[in-house]
Amino acid sequence: MFRRAALTGWEVLLPAWIEAPGERHRTATPVRYVVAMVRHIVENLGEPLDAKSIAAVVGLHPNYALNLFTKVMQISVQKFVVRMRLIWARSLMMDGNLSIANIAYQCGFTSLTQFYEHFRKAYGTTPRELRRDVVA
Repeated sequence: MFRRAALTGWEVLLPAWIEAPGERHRTATPVRYVVAMVRHIVENLGEPLDAKSIAAVVGLHPNYALNLFTKVMQISVQKFVVRMRLIWARSLMMDGNLSIANIAYQCGFTSLTQFYEHFRKAYGTTPRELRRDVVA
């Protein structure tokens, strides 16, 4: 997904969700906000992301923006950010020769311990074990 977005851009991946200019439907507005928040999150995964900065992208109050995101996506913003960072980290581990610590920090995790905990919970293995199994 990241490779395709880098090559083609998000507009190609999400055409059905992007509201055309002048098209104002009451039901489309929440989705439009969420699409903008998702785009911001994915484009800034390596940076610190907090509720205030994500909500500022769409000009909404942080509490309202996070509730809207959770309602539309059926997942909290925090869990979504962690999942996207893990997907990115896993793809970097498969493709490159970066150290696991470099991958963790590049993908926006604040500590190696935090990265290992999330990775093990999501994939049932540690990053080191995954890399060893892929190389073997």
